[in-house]
Amino acid sequence: MAMEYSMGVPMPVDEHSGLRDGILRECGLHPPLVALASPDAAMRLLACARVASLDDREVYFGPAATGWSSWAMTPPVFGERERVAISPRNETAACALVLELLTEAGDAAAAVLQGSRALCDTALAAPATDAENTVCGAPPDDSGVGDAMIAWTQRGGAADASTPHGGNSSNDGDGVFSVSIVPARFPNTGRGAAAAAHLPAGHDAVRVPSGTLWTVQTALDDPGQRGETYRTFAALGEDTIAALWLVFEKFGEGAVSKWAPLLNALPSVPGLTPASWPVAATAALLGGTPVCGDATAAREKLARQYAALFPALSEHYPDVFPARLYTCVCVSLQSRLCVCPYSSCEGTCYRMP
Repeated sequence: MAMEYSMGVPMPVDEHSGLRDGILRECGLHPPLVALASPDAAMRLLACARVASLDDREVYFGPAATGWSSWAMTPPVFGERERVAISPRNETAACALVLELLTEAGDAAAAVLQGSRALCDTALAAPATDAENTVCGAPPDDSGVGDAMIAWTQRGGAADASTPHGGNSSNDGDGVFSVSIVPARFPNTGRGAAAAAHLPAGHDAVRVPSGTLWTVQTALDDPGQRGETYRTFAALGEDTIAALWLVFEKFGEGAVSKWAPLLNALPSVPGLTPASWPVAATAALLGGTPVCGDATAAREKLARQYAALFPALSEHYPDVFPARLYTCVCVSLQSRLCVCPYSSCEGTCYRMP
């Protein structure tokens, strides 16, 4: 006998709990437990998530008492988010909740995840502009970066940034996580972050303790031979040390690295910038522009730097700079990835503009 799985959608316990219960009963979704084998499982999960994601403002300006169930059960219409959703914030938060629950469930929810992603892409599709008759298509594959972001947020103890230290925070010794955003999917761009609550201008959207940020000082403070070697060559500059460290962690340590979640979220293919394009492609697409000149100069500079360091470093420090890892392609890729280079960083706040 095949085992049937059901998924529950958690409901907040607050002053709107009675309203949520009433809506769910009218929709035939009480308790909010959805059988994943049902043909409309994706829509039923989205309806429950919409109800779970209601905030004070949406309750206050929401529909009349008889209109709540109709709103919750209305399927998304591509490009008509403003008409279907009670608010863009609610629709985004609901989609993020559904995708998070299904991702966390793993193989048991794999069949529903694909349909839910398509449903959420439809729900979040922006309206066509006056100048365009079409709307951007589905987002490209994000190679699991969005799922890694969800897992990272869960492990960090995501908290509401509306309170001084977050309403549900976790302290790692030098600060607290504080998050007022949720992972979301956006048409044409894929996974990203969307507000989970109203964020006024100047309000902290995310507060992250410095202990979760990689800085060049992390490499320099390594207690082993690698740290000693990095300190010896500190004069090479923070960008170079960062690239050398990233190569070893990403291609040498891999999954066992303490920083594996960060490394897994970084791009792993070349061609990210014009400086890493084939020379002919750069000339054909950007010839005559300042960007083409900058790309050429960056490419030549990197080639000179690599020739100055290798194979000399690999010969003198084979344990720290194994020749099999420090190929020109690997160093080129890691040198173009964004890292936090400030050794005095005590934490980072990203604020709403």
